[in-house]
Amino acid sequence: QLNREMFMPRLVKHALFMRLAFVDADGLEKVCHTAMSEASLLAGEELFNYGDACSRMYIALRGELCYYYQISRRGDTRNYVASEAEPRLISEVVLWTQWEHRGRLVSSSASSHFIAMSSAKFRGIFKRRPAMRLASLYGRGYVAAILRNFDDWDAVLDIWNSDEIVKDLAQRAFEDTGVMQPNPTRDSAGTSTLGLLGDIGTKFKKRITSSF
Repeated sequence: QLNREMFMPRLVKHALFMRLAFVDADGLEKVCHTAMSEASLLAGEELFNYGDACSRMYIALRGELCYYYQISRRGDTRNYVASEAEPRLISEVVLWTQWEHRGRLVSSSASSHFIAMSSAKFRGIFKRRPAMRLASLYGRGYVAAILRNFDDWDAVLDIWNSDEIVKDLAQRAFEDTGVMQPNPTRDSAGTSTLGLLGDIGTKFKKRITSSF
Protein backbone atom coordinates (compact mmCIF):
# COMPACT_ATOMS: atom_id res chain seq x y z
CA GLN A 1 0.00 0.00 0.00
CA LEU A 2 2.81 2.41 0.85
CA ASN A 3 4.54 1.73 -2.48
CA ARG A 4 1.32 2.40 -4.34
CA GLU A 5 0.78 5.68 -2.53
CA MET A 6 4.38 6.70 -3.09
CA PHE A 7 4.80 5.80 -6.77
CA MET A 8 1.38 5.73 -8.45
CA PRO A 9 0.66 9.50 -8.25
CA ARG A 10 4.08 10.21 -9.80
CA LEU A 11 3.70 7.62 -12.57
CA VAL A 12 0.24 8.67 -13.75
CA LYS A 13 1.55 12.13 -14.59
CA HIS A 14 3.04 10.34 -17.62
CA ALA A 15 0.47 9.90 -20.40
CA LEU A 16 1.27 6.21 -20.95
CA PHE A 17 1.02 5.20 -17.31
CA MET A 18 -2.13 7.24 -16.84
CA ARG A 19 -3.76 5.13 -19.54
CA LEU A 20 -2.31 1.89 -18.19
CA ALA A 21 -3.85 2.76 -14.82
CA PHE A 22 -7.20 3.12 -16.60
CA VAL A 23 -7.11 -0.22 -18.46
CA ASP A 24 -5.00 -2.34 -16.05
CA ALA A 25 -4.78 -0.81 -12.59
CA ASP A 26 -3.72 -4.14 -11.05
CA GLY A 27 -0.79 -4.41 -13.44
CA LEU A 28 0.45 -0.91 -12.72
CA GLU A 29 0.03 -1.50 -8.99
CA LYS A 30 2.32 -4.53 -9.32
CA VAL A 31 4.84 -2.28 -11.05
CA CYS A 32 4.69 0.04 -8.02
CA HIS A 33 5.33 -2.85 -5.65
CA THR A 34 8.05 -4.74 -7.52
CA ALA A 35 9.62 -2.57 -10.24
CA MET A 36 9.98 0.80 -8.52
CA SER A 37 12.72 2.12 -6.26
CA GLU A 38 14.08 5.42 -4.94
CA ALA A 39 17.48 7.06 -5.22
CA SER A 40 18.98 10.17 -3.64
CA LEU A 41 22.19 12.00 -4.46
CA LEU A 42 24.26 14.52 -2.55
CA ALA A 43 26.06 17.38 -4.27
CA GLY A 44 28.62 16.07 -6.76
CA GLU A 45 27.37 12.49 -6.72
CA GLU A 46 26.47 10.90 -10.04
CA LEU A 47 23.44 8.84 -10.99
CA PHE A 48 25.14 7.27 -14.01
CA ASN A 49 28.12 7.79 -16.32
CA TYR A 50 28.73 7.64 -20.05
CA GLY A 51 28.74 4.08 -21.39
CA ASP A 52 27.10 2.51 -18.33
CA ALA A 53 24.53 -0.13 -19.18
CA CYS A 54 21.08 1.31 -18.51
CA SER A 55 18.44 -0.82 -16.80
CA ARG A 56 16.10 1.80 -15.33
CA MET A 57 13.98 4.73 -16.33
CA TYR A 58 14.37 7.59 -13.85
CA ILE A 59 12.03 10.37 -12.84
CA ALA A 60 13.81 13.26 -11.13
CA LEU A 61 11.53 14.74 -8.48
CA ARG A 62 13.74 17.22 -6.69
CA GLY A 63 17.09 18.91 -7.15
CA GLU A 64 19.37 20.74 -9.52
CA LEU A 65 21.00 18.44 -12.06
CA CYS A 66 23.87 18.70 -14.51
CA TYR A 67 24.08 16.41 -17.52
CA TYR A 68 27.48 16.15 -19.24
CA TYR A 69 27.58 14.74 -22.76
CA GLN A 70 29.70 14.73 -25.88
CA ILE A 71 28.65 14.64 -29.52
CA SER A 72 31.22 14.58 -32.34
CA ARG A 73 34.15 15.48 -30.03
CA ARG A 74 32.31 18.51 -28.67
CA GLY A 75 31.65 18.36 -24.95
CA ASP A 76 28.65 20.15 -23.54
CA THR A 77 26.43 20.35 -20.45
CA ARG A 78 22.79 20.91 -19.72
CA ASN A 79 21.54 22.18 -16.38
CA TYR A 80 17.99 21.88 -15.18
CA VAL A 81 15.86 21.82 -12.05
CA ALA A 82 13.45 19.04 -11.11
CA SER A 83 10.50 19.37 -8.77
CA GLU A 84 7.30 17.51 -7.89
CA ALA A 85 5.43 20.08 -9.98
CA GLU A 86 7.85 19.65 -12.89
CA PRO A 87 9.46 16.20 -12.75
CA ARG A 88 12.15 15.29 -15.28
CA LEU A 89 12.01 12.01 -17.19
CA ILE A 90 15.36 10.33 -17.88
CA SER A 91 16.10 7.34 -20.15
CA GLU A 92 12.52 6.28 -20.88
CA VAL A 93 13.90 4.65 -24.02
CA VAL A 94 15.28 1.74 -21.94
CA LEU A 95 11.72 0.49 -21.44
CA TRP A 96 11.46 -0.14 -25.17
CA THR A 97 14.93 -1.12 -26.44
CA GLN A 98 18.49 -1.76 -25.24
CA TRP A 99 20.27 1.34 -24.06
CA GLU A 100 23.61 2.61 -22.78
CA HIS A 101 23.86 5.96 -21.05
CA ARG A 102 25.04 8.73 -23.38
CA GLY A 103 26.29 11.09 -20.71
CA ARG A 104 26.97 11.66 -17.03
CA LEU A 105 24.25 12.92 -14.69
CA VAL A 106 25.36 14.66 -11.50
CA SER A 107 23.53 16.40 -8.66
CA SER A 108 24.58 20.05 -8.50
CA SER A 109 22.38 20.85 -5.49
CA ALA A 110 22.78 19.78 -1.87
CA SER A 111 20.49 16.83 -2.57
CA SER A 112 18.48 15.40 -5.46
CA HIS A 113 15.79 12.76 -5.35
CA PHE A 114 14.61 10.26 -7.97
CA ILE A 115 12.27 7.35 -8.43
CA ALA A 116 13.30 4.59 -10.82
CA MET A 117 11.54 1.84 -12.78
CA SER A 118 13.33 -1.40 -13.64
CA SER A 119 12.80 -2.02 -17.35
CA ALA A 120 13.15 -5.81 -16.95
CA LYS A 121 10.62 -5.97 -14.12
CA PHE A 122 8.20 -3.69 -15.96
CA ARG A 123 8.29 -5.95 -19.00
CA GLY A 124 8.09 -9.06 -16.84
CA ILE A 125 4.89 -7.85 -15.22
CA PHE A 126 3.14 -6.79 -18.41
CA LYS A 127 4.35 -9.44 -20.86
CA ARG A 128 1.41 -11.77 -20.10
CA ARG A 129 -1.21 -9.08 -19.51
CA PRO A 130 -3.66 -7.83 -22.18
CA ALA A 131 -2.33 -4.28 -21.79
CA MET A 132 1.05 -5.48 -23.05
CA ARG A 133 -0.03 -5.07 -26.66
CA LEU A 134 -0.97 -1.45 -26.02
CA ALA A 135 2.26 -0.67 -24.18
CA SER A 136 4.21 -2.31 -27.00
CA LEU A 137 2.44 -0.17 -29.61
CA TYR A 138 3.36 2.92 -27.65
CA GLY A 139 6.96 1.73 -27.24
CA ARG A 140 7.38 1.06 -30.94
CA GLY A 141 6.01 4.49 -31.69
CA TYR A 142 8.37 6.03 -29.13
CA VAL A 143 11.46 4.51 -30.76
CA ALA A 144 10.17 5.49 -34.20
CA ALA A 145 9.68 9.08 -33.00
CA ILE A 146 13.30 9.21 -31.82
CA LEU A 147 14.50 7.95 -35.18
CA ARG A 148 12.47 10.59 -36.98
CA ASN A 149 13.97 13.34 -34.83
CA PHE A 150 17.62 12.22 -35.03
CA ASP A 151 19.69 11.35 -38.09
CA ASP A 152 22.14 9.41 -35.91
CA TRP A 153 21.01 7.02 -33.14
CA ASP A 154 24.22 7.79 -31.25
CA ALA A 155 23.15 11.44 -30.99
CA VAL A 156 20.14 10.57 -28.84
CA LEU A 157 20.64 11.66 -25.22
CA ASP A 158 19.37 10.17 -21.97
CA ILE A 159 17.47 13.37 -21.25
CA TRP A 160 15.62 13.49 -24.59
CA ASN A 161 11.92 13.83 -23.97
CA SER A 162 8.94 15.48 -25.60
CA ASP A 163 5.68 15.80 -23.65
CA GLU A 164 3.84 16.56 -26.87
CA ILE A 165 5.10 13.42 -28.62
CA VAL A 166 4.49 11.22 -25.55
CA LYS A 167 0.91 12.43 -25.16
CA ASP A 168 0.21 11.95 -28.86
CA LEU A 169 1.68 8.43 -28.92
CA ALA A 170 -0.23 7.36 -25.81
CA GLN A 171 -3.48 8.71 -27.19
CA ARG A 172 -3.01 7.00 -30.54
CA ALA A 173 -1.89 3.66 -29.08
CA PHE A 174 -4.89 3.40 -26.78
CA GLU A 175 -7.68 5.27 -28.53
CA ASP A 176 -7.02 4.19 -32.10
CA THR A 177 -7.12 0.55 -31.00
CA GLY A 178 -10.52 1.08 -29.44
CA VAL A 179 -9.53 0.62 -25.80
CA MET A 180 -10.65 4.07 -24.70
CA GLN A 181 -13.24 4.81 -27.38
CA PRO A 182 -16.10 2.67 -28.73
CA ASN A 183 -15.47 2.82 -32.49
CA PRO A 184 -11.82 2.81 -33.61
CA THR A 185 -11.16 4.17 -37.08
CA ARG A 186 -10.14 1.49 -39.55
CA ASP A 187 -9.05 1.53 -43.16
CA SER A 188 -10.69 -0.34 -46.06
CA ALA A 189 -8.69 -3.48 -45.26
CA GLY A 190 -10.10 -3.53 -41.74
CA THR A 191 -6.80 -2.77 -40.01
CA SER A 192 -6.28 -0.03 -37.45
CA THR A 193 -5.09 3.31 -38.82
CA LEU A 194 -2.73 3.66 -35.86
CA GLY A 195 0.31 4.15 -38.10
CA LEU A 196 2.75 4.68 -35.26
CA LEU A 197 5.80 3.48 -37.12
CA GLY A 198 5.46 5.28 -40.40
CA ASP A 199 8.29 5.17 -42.97
CA ILE A 200 11.56 5.38 -41.05
CA GLY A 201 13.79 3.33 -43.33
CA THR A 202 14.78 -0.32 -43.18
CA LYS A 203 18.19 0.32 -41.55
CA PHE A 204 16.43 1.25 -38.29
CA LYS A 205 13.80 -1.52 -38.20
CA LYS A 206 15.86 -3.72 -35.87
CA ARG A 207 15.85 -0.98 -33.24
CA ILE A 208 12.09 -1.19 -33.09
CA THR A 209 11.59 -4.92 -33.48
CA SER A 210 14.03 -5.49 -30.63
CA SER A 211 11.60 -3.69 -28.37
CA PHE A 212 9.34 -6.01 -26.40
